[in-house]
Amino acid sequence: MSLSKEDLEAIDDIVQKSVNRGMTDQERDEMRDAVKRMMRMRMESNAVGPFLKTQAGYTPGDESAPFFSEKFLYPLLGKSDARTVLAILKRVIKATGLFKQEELWRL
Repeated sequence: MSLSKEDLEAIDDIVQKSVNRGMTDQERDEMRDAVKRMMRMRMESNAVGPFLKTQAGYTPGDESAPFFSEKFLYPLLGKSDARTVLAILKRVIKATGLFKQEELWRL
């Protein structure tokens, strides 16, 4: 799984134009809160745990990790694809301009 540099730049451009269209402070706060909730989202399905436990790289407790985390995605997608998904997601979040650089790693 990969995206070209041009694809990533296009994503950045679209996100920046969409988010920076003149949001109110309240809209920015709501968007920040929504992104934080999304990044902490956990799977509620009981079907995921047994599947993850059969995958290479699984360690006990991975099934309770947030969905958008290395712990959850590594056994689900494999290390390389998981890192790609997370890098693209972080890039999109960064492009919104809603978070300071030092906040991004804590999402």
